[in-house]
Amino acid sequence: MPPEGYVLDCTPDPRVGRLLTIAAAGALLISLYSGLYDQSAISLLTLGLLVFGLLDKGRTVSLPDAFQAALVALVYLMVMGAVLVEFPLLHWASNIVLGVILGAAGFILVYGLLQRMPDEGGKAVLMSVLATSFAVAMAVLLEFSEFSLDAVMGWQLQGTLQDSMADLAGVAIGGLLMSVAHFQRRQAGGIFTRMVACFIKVNPQLLGIGDADDQESLMALISTGEGERLEFKSTFRRNTHTGEKDKRMERAVLKTLVAFLNSNGGTLLIGVNDEGEVTGIDLDSFESRDKLGLHFTNIISSQIGNGFLPFISFRLVPVEEVWVLRADCRPSNEPVFLRDGNEEFFYIRSGPSSVEVKGSELVSFIDRRFRS
Repeated sequence: MPPEGYVLDCTPDPRVGRLLTIAAAGALLISLYSGLYDQSAISLLTLGLLVFGLLDKGRTVSLPDAFQAALVALVYLMVMGAVLVEFPLLHWASNIVLGVILGAAGFILVYGLLQRMPDEGGKAVLMSVLATSFAVAMAVLLEFSEFSLDAVMGWQLQGTLQDSMADLAGVAIGGLLMSVAHFQRRQAGGIFTRMVACFIKVNPQLLGIGDADDQESLMALISTGEGERLEFKSTFRRNTHTGEKDKRMERAVLKTLVAFLNSNGGTLLIGVNDEGEVTGIDLDSFESRDKLGLHFTNIISSQIGNGFLPFISFRLVPVEEVWVLRADCRPSNEPVFLRDGNEEFFYIRSGPSSVEVKGSELVSFIDRRFRS
């Protein structure tokens, strides 16, 4: 996983999704025009997955942008490798990319079976071997399927035995590359993080990973009650009295985050009322969980600043039928202000409250806190 404090934004970008969908449609047209019907089938399957993702909006399963891009790259390499047969490196590249994808699927399967998120624990070598073995096993299954179709249907999907061995070797190389990335997973933005960790992060309900631990940790934290480093908010942007969206709710959330950043850090739980009862975040005011996460990131960027995103990590934690947004803040190394139009406001924690500091008190606090 990424370094402490790094915000792993796994929210698929709809604009990227649309561009990749158009690209997949282009690959389908090229393969059909070239009479490459097996590649056409794979292109059609990829296009269907991308279109489903756009329409489903992550409610059933969400594919991170890196995973979608890898699928589209695979399709193009397969199509162009078949069209430009004089460039065998394209065929090799397609098998390596396939190995990377299958290796990522292998890791996701292993973590799913272990019911845990990727971290520094566990048998890293064994997990890498299992994931690579899964990639090669799937490749063998594909080769066997092609052999069977050739024998039964009279098709010519396979080449020579040497070609099959070369395909398996390419997939094995791709699986090994993903295994190497597994050991480098703390490199924020790396291929393992973007494909495996992001898939797990945005699909906890599909894999059941981390739910129990997250819930137990959350409930234990709630039981301690609000204090200097813990605050509850029952809603994100909906006024609980009027039922309507209210910018003041968002401002209250940002105010708390700024106060934590300017003080000793802390945790904000949205979806928990003042009595410590889990009411659930107002998720129905967003199209999906991904949209909520993207909006949360955007308001932090626009009203606090991009430079402070590394100090805030957040995730949605399922509790029975509802979700709680948990935002953990580390102390900032420079003053943090909340922007509201042309004005800026400075907050710190004072016991269980966030209070504004201004004038000479602000100057004195900044000197003591950030310049001493």
